[in-house]
Amino acid sequence: IHADINDLEQTDYIPDGHTTLLYAPSGKQGKHYANPTKDTVLVDTVAYSNLQPESNFAVTGFLVRAAETDAEKKNPDVVDENGQPAMYIVDADGNKVTNTVEFTTPAAKDEEKTVSGSVTVEFKFNASNLAGKKVVAFEDLKQNDRSIFIHQDLADENQSLRFPSVTTIATNKDNNSKAMYLTKDAVIKDTVKVTNISADAGKIKLTAAIYDQETGEQLFDGKGNPITEIKEFTLSGGGDTEQTIEIPVDVTNLTTVSGKYNAEGKDVVVTETLTFDDYVANEHIVLTDKDQTVRFPSAHTTATDTNGSHYISTAKPVVIKDLVKYTGLIPNKTYKIQGTLMDKKTGKAIIGNDGK
Repeated sequence: IHADINDLEQTDYIPDGHTTLLYAPSGKQGKHYANPTKDTVLVDTVAYSNLQPESNFAVTGFLVRAAETDAEKKNPDVVDENGQPAMYIVDADGNKVTNTVEFTTPAAKDEEKTVSGSVTVEFKFNASNLAGKKVVAFEDLKQNDRSIFIHQDLADENQSLRFPSVTTIATNKDNNSKAMYLTKDAVIKDTVKVTNISADAGKIKLTAAIYDQETGEQLFDGKGNPITEIKEFTLSGGGDTEQTIEIPVDVTNLTTVSGKYNAEGKDVVVTETLTFDDYVANEHIVLTDKDQTVRFPSAHTTATDTNGSHYISTAKPVVIKDLVKYTGLIPNKTYKIQGTLMDKKTGKAIIGNDGK
């Protein structure tokens, strides 16, 4: 019997490691969430141990998500180390998100027979189609095309990163409709749903702003200050939440960079910017989104006599017909129209012979 635990000829070294997937903009601490933009860059740090010194290796990483539909679960792209079905992440450009990095291990120190270290795998891709998705990095470490270490675990939060999503519904606070009032004290209520918030989100902030839908110009108050409202909160453990933001608007005194703004008949869009600890995690700025849009009413009148003429004879009792055309009113709502004849020269109401 030969049983010597210190005999190097009897010793085998089993490679091991772990991975950490982060969004890590330059100069900032990495996070397990990212804004789903067209130029997203994620970094997976693969820490290894028990590898041969001064040897060549290649690590291949690819992003996946959990299988969602019955069809995906029956025919997954890959199965993780716990038997859970997963699908490859395909970005907005139709590309599978993967990368391979080749590296050489350093020399061993002292009398060590193996080395430990780390290598980073970058994923650069168009993530604009991934809002609301959780992605997981799977890694395969090979030597001479033979896999020696595989780490593929859908449940591993260190390997995971979340792209939060934001959806909003803007309405008139007073009546929960899309029809606003042309008043000094109008209030837009924006109901905001935020999903897929990561546990390390920290201080969460929603910033609402309003824009003219047609021109895309941001709306300011009469002093030139942007009309914005901010709501801050935290969500322990992450997850989903629904928040309400109320935006007071003096509609009689609005401006844009172009000057005075008349809201009559205009569609106005509420936008939301989501930040986690001052990182921009998502921006919901879609000027064509009807859910984000409210409308301010307008009314135009055409006054004539009964024959449609603007020249009225005083030789007989006068009848003035005023045709009122309106937009932006609430359906199935009763309104009252009151007309008053005004003297254009004096600016005063005209009083008839009967004193009315």
